[in-house]
Amino acid sequence: MDYSSKAFYLQEGEYFEYRTQIRQADRVLKELRLPLKIVADLTEYSLGPYYEDDMYIWGEIGGEKLAIHLGESSFSGFFDYCWHYEGIPEEEYLQLPEFIRQSNEMTGWSDFATGPNHIIDINDFLKSLEVVKNSPCGSSNDYEFTRFYYPVLKSFAETVIAEKSALNILL
Repeated sequence: MDYSSKAFYLQEGEYFEYRTQIRQADRVLKELRLPLKIVADLTEYSLGPYYEDDMYIWGEIGGEKLAIHLGESSFSGFFDYCWHYEGIPEEEYLQLPEFIRQSNEMTGWSDFATGPNHIIDINDFLKSLEVVKNSPCGSSNDYEFTRFYYPVLKSFAETVIAEKSALNILL
């Protein structure tokens, strides 16, 4: 299946129409169009738009579809870093939030084959942010996560909760 939508750098407050076609061979199975208002663009802290795929965390707030623009590889890297490849004991691994396990196992939200948009559990997502922030694993990206990603993502998720809306990830 083929998904394609490239945004490059976006300005806060700018509207962007996410468009993609889900294809199988030469046939279009589904077309998805979502007008998103960008509230934060964190791709400047990633490898950049020329080196990785775009992803968006979005929710409907105040009647608008608001989104945070991210680089997929950089974002996923925070959740993949030390859980699967560093070999923590299985009982500890199973206690991790589902969001982190799905990132490591390429299931759920991180499974490209299941479609571009995934509704995620907001509370589990917030727990995942805390696990990464408080992780003893250490990474060269800890500064970026703690300084840039964590406060923006946490605040956005809490706003989505206050609006009683769903938190989505678009790949």
